[in-house]
Amino acid sequence: MSQTIEFANGLRLHLDPMPGALSCAVNLCVLSGLRFESPAQAGVSHMLEHMLFKGTHTRSARDIAELTDDRGAAMNAYTCKEYTCLYVRSLPEHLHDMLALLADMTQNCRLDEADLTLEKGVVAEEIAMYEDLPEDFAFDIAHDMVWPAHMLGKNILGTRETVKNMTTADLRAYMNARYNPAQMVLSIAGKFDEIAVQAWAGELFGSMQARGEGSEIITVAKFVPGVRFTPKNVEQNQIILAFPGCSGRDSKRYQAALVSTMLGGSTSSRLFQRLREELGLVYSVDFFNAHHMAEGMSGISLGLSQKTQVKALDEVLRILREFPATVTAQELKRAQEQAAAGLVMSQESAAARASRVAGSELLYRDNVPVEQSIAAYRAVTLEQVQTYAAQLLNPAKFALCVLGKCSKKAEKTMTEMVSGG
Repeated sequence: MSQTIEFANGLRLHLDPMPGALSCAVNLCVLSGLRFESPAQAGVSHMLEHMLFKGTHTRSARDIAELTDDRGAAMNAYTCKEYTCLYVRSLPEHLHDMLALLADMTQNCRLDEADLTLEKGVVAEEIAMYEDLPEDFAFDIAHDMVWPAHMLGKNILGTRETVKNMTTADLRAYMNARYNPAQMVLSIAGKFDEIAVQAWAGELFGSMQARGEGSEIITVAKFVPGVRFTPKNVEQNQIILAFPGCSGRDSKRYQAALVSTMLGGSTSSRLFQRLREELGLVYSVDFFNAHHMAEGMSGISLGLSQKTQVKALDEVLRILREFPATVTAQELKRAQEQAAAGLVMSQESAAARASRVAGSELLYRDNVPVEQSIAAYRAVTLEQVQTYAAQLLNPAKFALCVLGKCSKKAEKTMTEMVSGG
C-alpha cells in the first residue's frame, strides 16, 4: 500500500511498492520553474537543472555519469513551467547509491564558473534547436501571446540574453530560495524495501536545512485573446487555436480531459475524423490541456499545408461551435472508458506512477488515487460536459497563432474568421 511521509523539514516522501515489479523508479521534484523566476533571470531553473549534473564538492560530472552507468541505472532531468524533476530508473540493489547521488547533487552542487560558461553554450544550442522545431516554436509563440505579462508565457530555456548574463551567484541565490525541502517531493515506485528506503531518505534528505521563503503568493496569469502570424520558411505550417482552460486544482479538469478526448484526443474524435480522415486537410490534429497551479490553457494544434490552412480553420471553428449542443452520451461514454483505461494501464509502469504522484503532490498537495480519479471521470454527466464545453469554447476568448507561410489574403481571412466568432 502506498504512503506519504512528511519529514520535520517539510520534504515529502511517497512510497509506492508494486508487487511483481523487478526495478524501481525515483522522481525528485522541486518547485523550481518559470513561474518563480523574474524576467531578468528567465531560464535560471533550467540552467540550474543542467548545472546539477556538472559536479558536486566531492564528485565530478564524469563521476556522476560513471556511478550511474556502473550500476546500470538511468538518470536524467527536465524543467517545466512550474517545477524541475530529476528521475532515476534503477535495480533495487542500487537504490541507496542512486538516492545518495541525488542528495549530493541537490544539496552540494558545485556551481563552478567554468562549468557555467561551458553550459551557456550548450543551452544556446538548445534554444536554437527548438527554434528549428516548428511545433515547439509555435507553442512558445502561443504562450507568449496569451500570457504576455506573466512568466508562464516565457520560454523555459530563457533567452540568449538572460542565459548570457547568468552568474554562479545568481544560480546559488536562486537555488537557496527554491531548493527548500518544503518545496520538494521524493516519489519512489516499484520494487524496494519500504523500511530501508524510509530510513535512507531520512538519512539523506531528512536533515536538509529548511531555507527559502516557504509558502508564497501565486500570481494568476491573465489570458489575452488575439491573433498572431509569424512568418517562417517551413514545409508544414503550424496553427494553434488556444483559449483559457482550468487549473490543475479545479474539479472541472475531469470535464476538460473528456472534452479533449472527444474533440481531438483520439482517432475517433470529431476533429481527427473530419479534418484528417474525411477531408485530408491536415497531417496532425490534437486537442491539448495545459493545467497549472492557478490557471490553464486549452486548445487545438494543427500541422498542415499552407494551401489547406484556411479551410481547415473554418472546419475547426464550425466543429467547436456545434459541439456543446450536439455532444452525445455515446461520445462521453467512449471518452470515459479511454480515461479509465489510460489510468489503469499507467499503473503497470513504475516510472509513470512515481511521476504522477510527485507532480500532483508537489503542485497541489493532492495525491488522488487512480480508483478515485476513474470514479470522478465516470461521474461526469452529459449536462456537465455541455456546460463546460460552452464556457470553454467561447469565441470571444480565442487566440490564434499561425507559424509558417501565409499570404496577406489568408491572414486577413483567418483573422476575420476568429474575430467574428
